[in-house]
Amino acid sequence: MIDLLKPSRREFIGLGAAVGATWALSSGIAQAAAPGVVHPTTEWAIKCTAMHTPSPSQLEVLQDALIVIGADGVITRVESNAESAKHFRETGRLIEFGPSHYLLPGLIDTHVHAPQWPQMGTALDLPLEKWLIEYTFKTEARYADPEFARRMYTDLVATLLANGTTTAVYYGSLHLPATQILAELCLKQGQI
Repeated sequence: MIDLLKPSRREFIGLGAAVGATWALSSGIAQAAAPGVVHPTTEWAIKCTAMHTPSPSQLEVLQDALIVIGADGVITRVESNAESAKHFRETGRLIEFGPSHYLLPGLIDTHVHAPQWPQMGTALDLPLEKWLIEYTFKTEARYADPEFARRMYTDLVATLLANGTTTAVYYGSLHLPATQILAELCLKQGQI
């Protein structure tokens, strides 16, 4: 059986996201426009080229977009107002992307077996039946413990969000309290 609390690929992925964000700011790919840190308790903005799909057959590229984010982390407006950008820049609440970088909307994962999160990437060389018996069923049985479920699901939701998955369809276990914990964590952290 695997040690579910041992460092894993998930931690490496999360570390990679943190290092990537730090590198983007420190290398000039993205930069805070004024000394200081963007404070998540106040409105702030990102000035960048942004891409999105307003319909399934249309890609829209917004050059020099100013994306304003409220204190709650929700986008409040998208504009191209130079005066607004100036205001955010002067107050240290603007992140500016370089000309060769862009912003994409959140990713959607339509099939996540949430109870299998602790064993991600484990024993991929095994036949399915052996993998299920030796790893999956034993791991999923541990979700009868709500504290175990809370630890694993907190890590799962935080890691997916940190890597851009803002929407997910989760498949839980037969343990109702554990599945309720997963739903509560998604609501609390803003993942839909």
